[in-house]
Amino acid sequence: MKTSRIKNGIFAVLVALFIADAVAADSMLAQRGRYWSWTAPTNWRHSESIAGVTIVSPDGRYTAALVGLMRSPGRNAPQAFLARALGMAYQNVKITQFRNLPRQQRGSQTWDWVEAEVTAADKNGSLLKGSWKSGVANYYNLNDSLVVGYWAPPAEYDKAKSWLEPIAASIKLINSAEAFGNNQLISPRNNPNTSADTIAQSWKDKNKSQDKSMQRWSNTTRGSEPTFDPSTGTRYSTPNTAWDGARGGYVNPRDPSQLLQCGTPENPQPCR
Repeated sequence: MKTSRIKNGIFAVLVALFIADAVAADSMLAQRGRYWSWTAPTNWRHSESIAGVTIVSPDGRYTAALVGLMRSPGRNAPQAFLARALGMAYQNVKITQFRNLPRQQRGSQTWDWVEAEVTAADKNGSLLKGSWKSGVANYYNLNDSLVVGYWAPPAEYDKAKSWLEPIAASIKLINSAEAFGNNQLISPRNNPNTSADTIAQSWKDKNKSQDKSMQRWSNTTRGSEPTFDPSTGTRYSTPNTAWDGARGGYVNPRDPSQLLQCGTPENPQPCR
């Protein structure tokens, strides 16, 4: 009798898991943004920029994302870019294990890839565990770098990765003309009389744009943005939810007649 009850209990758990997975699969929807496409549950929210996209469950417990920088000056390595990208958006990032993946040839570029298991904490201090792939192509003293992966609560990671991995893998670039600042580059082939200084400036402006976009990705992922009082210099970390659409900014908590400035006193930035 006891054995029968145990078997029935196991069967009930398996059925419940099967139903949950079936519901999750049925609720998946192919979606398109301005730069990226992805497939995720219909009620998940997203944020995107030229540097990448982040897709988050309604309760904020699960995340899939991609972020990248193209044609950055100097050389890079997959593990270094992984640490940099995740470190901008999360706290206490630790790569617990990683393995080298086979090199990939994309046109004239050779991409080096690693896959890592990572732990971190979000802005609220909640612990996360994730699997992330990082790839880098070095060429002509420039580099292209990408990171794609997902997070889950550590206790749920082993089960969640079976359906989080397909969400992360579904992220695709659909607007190559504008993503990564491509529309800001000057093509010497199309502008044969353009001076070298002007071309160099276009690369510099493009890199600034990418850095700002990557910072916006970081701010959105953290759920807050650095701001300051333009009169006193007092600094704040303002939740994204505090955005006042009617006034087009974040209201100063000490002076509601005034809006906060985004960034820092040393490096003010336009909001959004």
